[in-house]
Amino acid sequence: MEVKGFDLPRKQEGCLANKDELSKDPCPQYTKSIKGQDSAGDVTNIQSQAPPPKDLTLDVKLDPLKEEKQRKAASNKGASAPRKRNYDPDLFFKVNGKLYQRLGKIGSGGSSEVHKVISSDCAIYALKKIKLKGRDYATAYGFCQEIEYLNRLKGNNNIIQLIDYEVTDKNLLREVMNGSMSNKDGRVKDDGYLYMVLEYGEIDLAHMLSQKWKEMDSFNQTIDENWLRFYWQQILQAVNTIHKERIVLSDLKPANFLLVKGSLKLIDFGIAKAIMSDTTNIQRDAQVGTLSYMSPEAFMCVESDENANTIKCGRPSDIWSLGCILYQMVYGRTPFAEYKTFWSKFKVITDPNHEITYGPVSNPWLLDLMKKCLAWDRKKRWRIPQLLEHPFLVPPVPPQLSLSQNQNCQLLDLIAKECSNNQDALMISTQLSQLLRYPMSQITSQEQQCKLLSQISKLCCQLHEHLSKLG
Repeated sequence: MEVKGFDLPRKQEGCLANKDELSKDPCPQYTKSIKGQDSAGDVTNIQSQAPPPKDLTLDVKLDPLKEEKQRKAASNKGASAPRKRNYDPDLFFKVNGKLYQRLGKIGSGGSSEVHKVISSDCAIYALKKIKLKGRDYATAYGFCQEIEYLNRLKGNNNIIQLIDYEVTDKNLLREVMNGSMSNKDGRVKDDGYLYMVLEYGEIDLAHMLSQKWKEMDSFNQTIDENWLRFYWQQILQAVNTIHKERIVLSDLKPANFLLVKGSLKLIDFGIAKAIMSDTTNIQRDAQVGTLSYMSPEAFMCVESDENANTIKCGRPSDIWSLGCILYQMVYGRTPFAEYKTFWSKFKVITDPNHEITYGPVSNPWLLDLMKKCLAWDRKKRWRIPQLLEHPFLVPPVPPQLSLSQNQNCQLLDLIAKECSNNQDALMISTQLSQLLRYPMSQITSQEQQCKLLSQISKLCCQLHEHLSKLG
C-alpha cells in the first residue's frame, strides 16, 4: 500500500511543541495508514490459503516462528521508544524535560556555547551548554559550582537569574552540592554536559562601552557624568551583593556585566570562589583573571610578601578590577593598555612605584574615585560601602545661605560680571563671594571670627578702590 502526503508534526516545522503534542504519536496519519493496511486485509492470511505441498511443509512451520520473532522485536521496539528522543535536537534543547527552541547562537568559546532560545510559554532566555568530557575535574567542578552560587543569589535584582539547569553527570553535581571533590586531579571521562537556562540580556558592558566611545569620538563629545554615575552605581551594587555572600570573583571585567531590561546584572561565576567564614581573603590554586583587570596581588597570589606571608586575593582584588573598569569608562581604555605583552603588564602592575597616568577630567571627585580604587596597596583601597557614599556618587550639598548672605553674594556676582575686563577686581569679587559663603558653623572661636571679618573688610576696601577707578 502506498502512503501519500501526510503532514509533518508541528515541531518539525520549526514551531515549539507543547507537552500535549509531545505525548501524542509523532506521526498520527502515518500510524493510521499502517492500521489501515491490517484492517483492509492487504496482508495475506496464511490460514485462508490452500494446503502447501509436502516439500514445503518445513517452510510453513518456520513461518510462524519468524512471525513470532518479528512480533517480539516490534514489541521490544515499542517498549523502548519512549526513551528515544521525540524531538529534533537540531531545533530544540531539552533541559529537565522542558523543550527550548533554538533561535540562534549568541557566542561560543572552547567547549562552551550560548544560544538564544524560546520556551513553550514564549519567554526568551539564554541557554548555556558546556561540554564536560575531557575537562579536568577542578574546571568542571567550577562550572557546576556556578549553579550553586546562582541558586544562592536567586532573587537579587543585580545578579543574573538562573531559570533552570541540568547536569548530566549526576555524581559530579552531587559532589558540588555536598562541597566535596573526590577526583581533583583526574579528567571527566563520561560524555557529560551542563545546561543552564538564564535571563536573556540585550548587550554586555564591554560592547556597550565600545559603542559609547565610537559615538563620542564621531561627535567629538566627552563622557556624560550622569551616564557614568548611573551605571557605575549599578556595578558597585552588583559586586556588593556577592561580597556580602562572601564570594570573590577575581575575574571582573566589562563582559561580566549584562544589560537586562535597562539594568546591569553580574554574570559568569565560572571561576568565583567563596571566602571562608572566618577570613576576608582567599588563596587561589593558580593565577586567574583577565590581565588588563588583574590586581597586583592576583599576579602574585602564589608568592610571599616581605614578612613571608602568602599573598592572597580578596575583596580588594575585585575593587582593583572595578577601578580598571571605571578607568575604561572614563578614558575608553584600561590603565595598562599601552603594555601589550604579559611580561610588560606583569612588570608595571606588580611594581609598587609605578604611577598610573590619569588624563584631565572636569570633576576632581571622579579623579579621586579612580585613585581610591586603584591604590597599589590593597589595604588603602576603599571598600564598596565607602565607594557607594563617595562624593562623585553623592555630591556634597552646599550649606544653605541666609537671606542677607545670598543678597550679598548676588551683588558680588553682578559686580564680577561688570568687572570681567578687570582681572584684579574680578579676583577680589570671587574671593569675597567665597568668604561670604563660608559655613559659620565651622567658626568656633572669637579669634576665627575676627580673622574672617578682617579679610572681608580688607577685600571690600580693595574692591572699592578698583571700582572707583572704573567709575
